[in-house]
Amino acid sequence: MPTRARHALPRPSFAMSEIGFIRIEAARGNHATSGLGLGSRHTRRVAYLHYRAGAGSSGTTLATEQGSVSAGGAYLMSLVGLLLGWRTRCMAVVAWLTHLAWMTSNKASIYGVDTFAHITLFYCLWMPVGAEASLDRLAGRVSGGPSAKARLSLRVLQLHLCVVYLSSGLIKASSVQWWNGEALWRSLMRIDLGQYDFSWLAAAPGLAQAGCWGTLVLEIGDAFFVWPRRTRRWWAMGIVALHVGIAVAMGLWTFAALMIVLTTSAFLISPEPSKACVENKRPLVGSEPIAA
Repeated sequence: MPTRARHALPRPSFAMSEIGFIRIEAARGNHATSGLGLGSRHTRRVAYLHYRAGAGSSGTTLATEQGSVSAGGAYLMSLVGLLLGWRTRCMAVVAWLTHLAWMTSNKASIYGVDTFAHITLFYCLWMPVGAEASLDRLAGRVSGGPSAKARLSLRVLQLHLCVVYLSSGLIKASSVQWWNGEALWRSLMRIDLGQYDFSWLAAAPGLAQAGCWGTLVLEIGDAFFVWPRRTRRWWAMGIVALHVGIAVAMGLWTFAALMIVLTTSAFLISPEPSKACVENKRPLVGSEPIAA
């Protein structure tokens, strides 16, 4: 039975998380995003002075910085289009291209959120993401009924997430730091990412070790335990809890939000059409029996 198109990927949630990311980067003083007018008065002033100076110390030119801001502005506009579901396919193409230009001309993040956002935008290029809760649906440009394309899209997303978590877990397991708890300790004590004082973990190394082992179990086991119905929901909720913990402890809110959106849409939302949807499904044109 084909799955409902809206369960292939929650387009509004992804667009909102990316818009939030741009706003957070602007507040932090990222020049490409501050130049969009989304940062505080101080960060916009810093961006303006940066442009006037031509970023000479970094070796980048004023034209390069202005191009980065232009790409960021176009990306923001396309995200708004995705959020509203207006000309969804076209907005996805613009978003993917401008995100590529913005990502390659401006190092906005260091923890992989840009990479996963770019992958998600690529999915938006061919997934039926505009079939539900969109202006395209209201205008009649797309059909929101169940489709085989949505079923295929969902399956590809599920397999991709399993590969991502499995490979991440295996790479972590190859490092001794993930077995003795040092990896968690180092992450929580980073000056640029740490949100709280976790120095007390030095007196309880067993907790850090348990946290590392738990991460390995969740990530490696995801490829195996997220498929059976008995364990699917609990395992997916464990992955969500893992990302919530990363967001709270390390401030990686956008990365956590993106991975939570992907995990939820892939494994925590039932893909099957509702009974009413199946009963009200219209027959194809020409399939009605001819009256005698």
